[in-house]
Amino acid sequence: MKNVYIIVSEGKARPVPEGKAGITHTLEVANTVSSNDCGTSSYFVVEDGVPRVKNKAELKVRDDKVAKDTAKAELKQTRDEALMACTVEVNGNVFQTRPSDESNFRLAIGAMVDGDVEGWILDNDTVEDIPKAELIEVYSTGLQKIGAIYAVYKEALKAL
Repeated sequence: MKNVYIIVSEGKARPVPEGKAGITHTLEVANTVSSNDCGTSSYFVVEDGVPRVKNKAELKVRDDKVAKDTAKAELKQTRDEALMACTVEVNGNVFQTRPSDESNFRLAIGAMVDGDVEGWILDNDTVEDIPKAELIEVYSTGLQKIGAIYAVYKEALKAL
């Protein structure tokens, strides 16, 4: 296996002759690389048998696409923060109703019969005995809040 070195200068990639002194920026590639190998890459174009890195226009990177992708990432982060902060207050107790808590509510409610109470860890990390009817109310209200957060998120995505 022979190592081939390529120097990129002024956007053009060229093989570096063996033993050439003064080369400071090289890319080591295993095996042999030819213009054909670079020609199949989406990042290189071959002109007169010499590969070069494509410029921004050739890569079709648009500023509006970058802005849209950035806005989508920011919207997603805002949505996730809102979901993680989702709480419901019932009878003076504050419950976390994040999407990750949804299965806890389903399992507890499903295992309870009317009149049962369940020791529930509240938002302030205290444990209270909560009746089944109250857990159902909290669960239902929490799902509505989560649905509202997603509805706002969807509308914001449509606006981009």
